[in-house]
Amino acid sequence: MSYSALIIDDEPMMCLGIKEMVDWKRHGFSKIDMRFSYQEGLKAAISGAYHLILCDIRLQEQSGLNIIRQLKEQGISSGVVIISAYAEFSYAQTALELGVFQYLLKPFPKETLESCLNRFTSQMAKHILVEESPEHPEKTDRRRVTRMDRVLEYIHENATDPNLSLSRVASAFYMNASYLGQRFHQQNGIKFTDYLHLYRIVKACDLLLHSQYLTYEISEMVGFGNINYFHRVFKKITGVGTEEFRKKAPFGQVETPKLPPEFR
Repeated sequence: MSYSALIIDDEPMMCLGIKEMVDWKRHGFSKIDMRFSYQEGLKAAISGAYHLILCDIRLQEQSGLNIIRQLKEQGISSGVVIISAYAEFSYAQTALELGVFQYLLKPFPKETLESCLNRFTSQMAKHILVEESPEHPEKTDRRRVTRMDRVLEYIHENATDPNLSLSRVASAFYMNASYLGQRFHQQNGIKFTDYLHLYRIVKACDLLLHSQYLTYEISEMVGFGNINYFHRVFKKITGVGTEEFRKKAPFGQVETPKLPPEFR
């Protein structure tokens, strides 16, 4: 497993101290970069090249929390650890609301950073979130399949939620939304939104054929928050309306959509 980290602090010695405080390689980190200003830190952070970002809360009169806000706006889901000399509740509350991974108070001992890294890598491992390794393409393929399997599993488990989106899935896996969207399309031959629609409509067809639920009830059950939108997507995928499908599909007069075998 190989992770990357970015340390942002306007005091170079503080950055260096954090970098040398622990054995990063022992925790699976092969790349540790440092930036000593708000602008350079922000530029590096929004590149989406880092799994974990450790950022001081005060950077030359700028707030490190603004970097987190920029990451969220860009759809970048790197884990963020805020480092602060301020114990004020308002700072910690805002950081937590922004979804930071952990809030560390200066000065912190080696054990605190060790614990933070252990918790982070443990959580990452649960999602098999290792970046591809160009040096070992044969290992890359196996990792990629496993990771996408977990993404598909997450989609299936949450498809009934009308608020499910690419950004939410990416956030759950600490990934950049644009990157995940590209990977999803490349590896599965279908865009994320199209796959989510297909998955929901396949479930809707099953309910139309094997239950007495009304159409609007089925629409809500499979994750469509708007009945008119459900009808448009349903007709686009099946070629017919829901009532016509219910009447003709049992006699083979309408083709029932199915998921490809690799997605079931």
